[in-house]
Formats: sequence, structure tokens, C-alpha cells
Amino acid sequence: MTKKLSETTKAIRSKFIAHLAERYVIDESGNYPRAITASGRHQNLSSLTFDFAKWTKGHDDRRIAEDEYGHFMDGLETAIRGRLSRVCGISFKPVSTRSFVDCKGDTLLNTYLSYSPARPSNYENAKVTLNDYANRLFHQNPADKKNVLQFCAHIVKKPTEHPQWGIIMRGYPATGKSSLINLLKVAHGGRYVWSENDYTPAFSQFSEVLPNNMVVSFDDATAGKNTYEDLKLAVTRDTANVQIKGVQSILEREVYSRVFIISNSHRPFVMPADDRRFYVTEYLDHLHDIKDSEAFYEEFTAFWKNPDNAAAIYWWFRDMNLDGFTPNACVKTEARKQLIAMSTTSVDSIIAEFLGGTEISFIDVDGATQTETPPIQTVFHESQILEALKHKGIANIPPDLLRRKLTEAGYEIKRRVVGTCNNGKQIDVWQKLVAKQLRSPALTPAQVEIISAALNSETPPF
Repeated sequence: MTKKLSETTKAIRSKFIAHLAERYVIDESGNYPRAITASGRHQNLSSLTFDFAKWTKGHDDRRIAEDEYGHFMDGLETAIRGRLSRVCGISFKPVSTRSFVDCKGDTLLNTYLSYSPARPSNYENAKVTLNDYANRLFHQNPADKKNVLQFCAHIVKKPTEHPQWGIIMRGYPATGKSSLINLLKVAHGGRYVWSENDYTPAFSQFSEVLPNNMVVSFDDATAGKNTYEDLKLAVTRDTANVQIKGVQSILEREVYSRVFIISNSHRPFVMPADDRRFYVTEYLDHLHDIKDSEAFYEEFTAFWKNPDNAAAIYWWFRDMNLDGFTPNACVKTEARKQLIAMSTTSVDSIIAEFLGGTEISFIDVDGATQTETPPIQTVFHESQILEALKHKGIANIPPDLLRRKLTEAGYEIKRRVVGTCNNGKQIDVWQKLVAKQLRSPALTPAQVEIISAALNSETPPF
């Protein structure tokens, strides 16, 4: 017959398990249950029994009677397994609770550790230095200063409210762009800020970069052909799939990270004309010259690296006013128009201008950036767009390239009767696709006249 533990021994066991519960829960997402800490570190449940000797050291009231000790230790792992809280995995959510229920109803261990220091006595002095930095960084444009700093403050003040846009900061080297990211890291207790010069780690399949951080910064990263689409998805997505070593299935994780693109290049990647996901600052220049900037930032780096200033940096962001800040829409700056103009090839620009319906950015003869939105072409013959390209100096565009660009723009080839063209028989025309419209609308007399003129080699009005 198995000997039962005394009430005293049971009480000691309960206290020990309560002690473990302050640090551990049981993670059941893997191949077998394991203990896990708030930082995400796993260990076998059996290893927790070894902590008992350390816990009892120097405490006579925690000692187990010699005749019960063997039986006590034999059943300790089972008792721990039965009493520690259980979770279905780990996740990251910027709230103070130790665990939370996700959108699927699963209880997850929260790896986020909040940082909210008391307002320090050196705050006012530190605030002067921080304001000097902000004024220097955005000395060319006060609107950039307001909008970018509000975006940063929103991360600290409302971490669970995920904006649907990101920041692009371009400028000369040593103008202090990266220092802003460093300040955000300090304001998060040195955690949850990822900054690299490579897009690949963040956008690789099942990456944890976006769901595990509050700030994701790409610092002079080399762009590829899909970079814009990857960035657009990063700033708009609410969840991301990740795969963690030792976990059986792919997990869906919530995303709260804000995206920054820091670059010395005037055009860090190709930005399409219809972008509405990025706030673009002016190209940042030195307040005086590079020598002056280097001297300032040498002192400023020592300032933000000093642990005595960490709380002040946090409160600098916390005290910022968010009046007018819109997390779901960003301002379309003049710098954005310039970036789009630099991103658009001559072929793309001419095709977009011909098709209409999209804001076109161009630089006029005086060097100023202008915009206009031509009317939408709903139907046309291919000869019309070829004539428009030829008129702008592009005479030999590959047919496959042109058709791909028109298809991507939402057009398809239709067989239509166009007046007396081809002796009243059907010809191929490009027609704009309209959602939920089963049949293409009849051509208007004006459309028939324009297409007929193009096919008769007359100069079409485009």
C-alpha cells in the first residue's frame, strides 16, 4: 500500500509549485509538454524537480521528513504537471497580461515584457537634448517632424493599435536617421526593435521578425523586384504564419510591428503610382555640414546609450501629442510624388497616362513635381497605345511586354464589331474589366469614331 504524504509535506509541495508558477507554465504545443518561461525558454518538466533543493536551502520549514522524501520526489513531477497553468504555445502581444486568448480561442503565453519606468528627475534636461535632435533631423520640414514623431509616439502610447502605413526616411549619411530607431529601442527597454540591412530575414517563409517586434527597420537594404509588395503586406497584415522548432504545426501570430525604411538612396525601391501605404520624408540634409553632424551625433550617441537617460527617452515619446494622427491613412507628401516619379520608367509612365484613372507624377521643365489624373480609357485598339508610345519616342516595345502590362492594368482582349472596320466584322480591342459585370458594354459612337480613326491611320486623339 502506497504511503500518503502528510499534510505538512503537501503544504510544502503546494508552496514550491506556487513558486514555480511565478516563472513557468506548461506549453502543450510541441511533441510533448514542456515548461516554458515568459521569455520563451523551454525546459523539461523533470528538470524543475531539481529546483526543489535550491528552494529549500536555508529554510528549515521547507524540509521534507526523511521517511517521506523518496515518495515526495517520485511524485513531484506529476504534481507539477497537474498544477501549473497550461498554454497552447507562445505569442507576442503588447499587453501586460502574462497570457491571452488569441483570435482562435487558444490560450497563449505572452512573451512581451512591458517597459514603463517612472518619470525621472533628469527628464527636463534630457528633453532639451532630444528636442535638439528632432529639430536637427527634420530642420527642412516641420511637417515631417510632426508626422514621423507622432508615428513613433503612437508605438509607445498605443502599442496594440496597428497602423496601416509605414515610414520612409531618406537622407545623406550621418544625418541621424538611424538614431531615431535607436531611441525607439531604448524606449522599449532595449527590446522588440529589429534593424537590419537585408529584407530577406523579415520576408522569408514563416519568419518571426514581424510578429515578434514592435519596430522593424530596414537600414540601407538592397531592394528586389518584389520589395514594395512585401513591404505593403508587412504594414497592412494583422497576422503572420510562423513555424517554431519543436512545435508540431504552423502557428498564426498577431502582428503589431511598425515598419521603417531608412536609406541613403534617393530611391530605395520602386514605388508604384497608386501607393498609399508610406509616408515619405524629404531627403534629409545636414543642418550645417557633415563635420558638424558627426560632432553632434558622437555626443548624442553617448547620450542615448547612457542608461541614466533611458526613462527620459521613454517619457519623451509618451508626452507627445497625437492630435490629428490617423493610423489608417498617411499624408501624401511632395517627397512621395518625387519618389514615384523616380520609380516610373518612361514606358510605364506613358502607358499609365494613356490608360488614365491613376495619378501621374512628373517633373516639369522648371524641375517642379506635378501631378494629374487623366480620364480612364475603357476600350481602345492596340494601335492607339502604340501610336501614343511612338509619339513619346518609344517605337519598338515588345508585343508580349505590352500585353503583360495591359493585363496587369486590368484590361483584356475582346472581339467586338467597331463600325465599318474590317468590313463590319469583329476585331480585337482592349477593354477594361469591370467587377461583377458579365457582359461588356456597347461601344459609344465616340469610341467607334476614335478606334476607326486609329485603324484608318488617322491621328487619334489621345
